[in-house]
This record gives sequence, structure tokens and C-alpha cells, in this order.
Amino acid sequence: MKDEEHSLEKDERIRKRIRIEKEKFEEKEKKEKKRMQKDKIIDEETQKEEKKRIQKDKILDEEEDEEKEKEDEYADYSKK
Repeated sequence: MKDEEHSLEKDERIRKRIRIEKEKFEEKEKKEKKRMQKDKIIDEETQKEEKKRIQKDKILDEEEDEEKEKEDEYADYSKK
């Protein structure tokens, strides 16, 4: 009888420990998912900013090319 009670108590402690470990694991998993979501949002924002910067640079390059062409045309015209 005592052995049976002892065995039941031991089983109960084991179940409790397993439950606690499972809860800890699930909590860590939730935190990791939240962190990953934040990282994803930050990455998306960074990509958007980079696209804007690239577009801006492209526009500036086009404007510089147009200005250079006009200067070259003017220089050619002046030589004639």
C-alpha cells in the first residue's frame, strides 16, 4: 500500500514537472514568435526604405545625366 502511494506521488511529481517544462517551452516559443514577427516587420520597413533610397538615387542619376547631356550639347554648339 505504501509502495503504491509512493509510486502515485512519484508519478504525480513527474507529471507536474513535465507540465511545468511544457509550459516553459510554450512560453519560450511564444516569445520567439513575437521576436521573429518584430524582426520581420523591421526587415520589411528596412526594405521599403532601401527601395525609396534606390528610387531617389535613380532619379538623381537621371537628372544628372540630363544635365550632363545639356552641357555637352551646349559645349558642342559653342565650338561651332
